[in-house]
Amino acid sequence: MTLSFFDCNTSIGCLAVPQPGSFFTASDLIREMNYFGIDRTLVYHTLAREYSPSEGNARLMEELVGYERFVPCWVIMPHNTGEFPPPDELIRLMARQGVKAVRIFPSPACHNWKLGDWIAGSMFTALAEHCIPLFVSFDQISWEQVFALGKSYPNMPLIVTEVRYEEARNFYPMLEKIQNLHIDLSWTILHFGLEDAVGRFGPSRFLFGSRMPIFSAGPAISYLTYADIDDESKELIAGKNLHHLLDWNVDTMIADKPK
Repeated sequence: MTLSFFDCNTSIGCLAVPQPGSFFTASDLIREMNYFGIDRTLVYHTLAREYSPSEGNARLMEELVGYERFVPCWVIMPHNTGEFPPPDELIRLMARQGVKAVRIFPSPACHNWKLGDWIAGSMFTALAEHCIPLFVSFDQISWEQVFALGKSYPNMPLIVTEVRYEEARNFYPMLEKIQNLHIDLSWTILHFGLEDAVGRFGPSRFLFGSRMPIFSAGPAISYLTYADIDDESKELIAGKNLHHLLDWNVDTMIADKPK
């Protein structure tokens, strides 16, 4: 069967420390998508991770003009210092610009903010109110923090990306306890691992992701394509699960309300 791939984990933009063989423009990413047979991608800008979320998000929207196969993903952080819009304003901006998901980089190596309610509670509450998917790289968060976020905001889809295969002993019990938790498969490649995980938790908890341009899309595509699971499960993981998560309802009164 031919799968329709919707990649949940890609970026564009120059890296502070370039990786050998990587690329950085939207046209480069389209070229790789065409080579691997990927239909659409959810994409954020590296400038938003390595410098400023506001600057990087603005650059992302500029560089995606004219490309219909990209869905923008903004990098966000709390608004307390005035560096970022308050949550309600953020949701309105996202609705107007077709932004369907967000990422966070709270570690000291990146944006250096705590995940507690005293700092980010209003932001997470707004995301949960609209069921907006929140993506976070595994190197940015601990399992204890994943558990706390998932329990506190059960209506906010929480997707942890770049989860290494060694973490199965940790994310298995987490998937049992946190029903809004999803795992990106870009680094979770384990012999018969997907077969076992899908057998235990069903296919809806997993998303196809490549982590281009840092990784090649080939391993993740092969991992899913040749997995010993049924075709319906493959279709869900390849793209339908992500389509469903991005289909959150924007309240028109909030989207159209004056600033």
